[in-house]
Amino acid sequence: MPRPHARIVPAVVTALLLIVLALGTVPAPAARSQDDQGDAGSVPDTTETLMRATVDGVPLAPSFIRLLRIVIEPGATVPLHTHPGPEYNLVESGTLTVTSETASVLVEAETGAQSTTPVDEAFDVVSGQTVVFPPETAFTFANGGEEPVQLLTVVILPAGPQRPPGISYPGGDPAADAYAGISNQVLGDGVATRFPDRPVSVVVERVPLTVEAPLAASADPVLLSLADAGANMVIAGGIVQISRTSNPGPQPNSDQGESYRLGVGDALFFPNGHREIAIPDDANPITLLRVTLSAGPGAAGDAASPEASPATNPSGGPAASPGVGPVIVVDASPVAEELVGSIDIRGTGGAAVADADGATATGTESADAAPTGESAGDPAPTGEAAIDTGDADPAVTEPAAVEEPDAAGAISIGSTVITNDTEVNLRDAPSLGSSILAVLVQGQTFVVVSDPVEAEGFVWYEVQSLDDPDLRGFLAADFLDVV
Repeated sequence: MPRPHARIVPAVVTALLLIVLALGTVPAPAARSQDDQGDAGSVPDTTETLMRATVDGVPLAPSFIRLLRIVIEPGATVPLHTHPGPEYNLVESGTLTVTSETASVLVEAETGAQSTTPVDEAFDVVSGQTVVFPPETAFTFANGGEEPVQLLTVVILPAGPQRPPGISYPGGDPAADAYAGISNQVLGDGVATRFPDRPVSVVVERVPLTVEAPLAASADPVLLSLADAGANMVIAGGIVQISRTSNPGPQPNSDQGESYRLGVGDALFFPNGHREIAIPDDANPITLLRVTLSAGPGAAGDAASPEASPATNPSGGPAASPGVGPVIVVDASPVAEELVGSIDIRGTGGAAVADADGATATGTESADAAPTGESAGDPAPTGEAAIDTGDADPAVTEPAAVEEPDAAGAISIGSTVITNDTEVNLRDAPSLGSSILAVLVQGQTFVVVSDPVEAEGFVWYEVQSLDDPDLRGFLAADFLDVV
């Protein structure tokens, strides 16, 4: 039964700590850092598609998204394991030997054609090819060559309150040295609160950002990782999540007006898409790794298919124009315009990794100055963290403390919230006597669109569904947890 008269309880404040633990807490730097892939003088002239794959089984939102680079040294192996979500692995160099207990997907480098892999039989994946493992697929990696194997990997895992473990070992817990010779660098984290129509395509591109070629607006969830130089920026609006390669793990939404100095390997995640992104006229060009979650071939509202140009409005409107640019709204999954991420880049340059403490630019620093954050030092590789993007052992390292916010700040405009009970009433006004618009089930995801309202001894939030934007109304704070 609904509990409309329940006393108001602050939102769960340990959610972020649990998220950090779920994705691992110790980054192990790859043998080749991200900036080894190029420098500020070698920004590509055009966008290069590195990976494009469409598989079934992408978890329902909310989901964790992680981009990382993995290095497997000669002779090293990864033990048999599974994930509750898909894993996408682009071989950047070397030859990867894979054994999978169920059929996986191999994507060809030149044509993008997808084929089914052998089962219970070792096969090789060469440079430029991508191998994708659907959820719960048990697989192993090995490097039988004489050169390191380098992978660019995307993992998507469930992030709901009753999510399964992020990694499981069908053969039992591995030995302490099972991940010897494996290292990684996390290049971006985020929490996706919505997905386009299924099937979902994961597209990874190397994208130039120059004065002449700003980044066109996108309606899809997008992760941008700085590949060869840092940048100074200000959050101009919408929903933006900032993650650091020196201290990986998804982060809460940034506040509008907050300033950041990002280094190579740091990333921005836009769960509701982003407006056009440009750099100042006097800024140096930079290279981004872009991960886009788009509607795959055959999805409803096929205008948002992977083949659609990011500069084209799928709903039939004009292409993105200079300046802030229009918001692309996909008919299949529109979001409120104020939730679309927007950033203002003030300057670019410098390849140093940002400070581990995530310090932001201060008011005394020049907005046009190049980022000067230095690495806090290379932590010892942990091996398992390279693959274990699920539940990490808390004993490996002590995670940063998460301070309990004031009750009034636990939920704010732009927060993504999830219903924590069944038969929850969504009302048309902040009142127990108002009309019921819908009776919700546990696990439905909403975004907060207005400040709290105190009425009849309760705190109410106006929310909008991320699955059905026409579903908008008021919920009592008792029934909401912050994602």
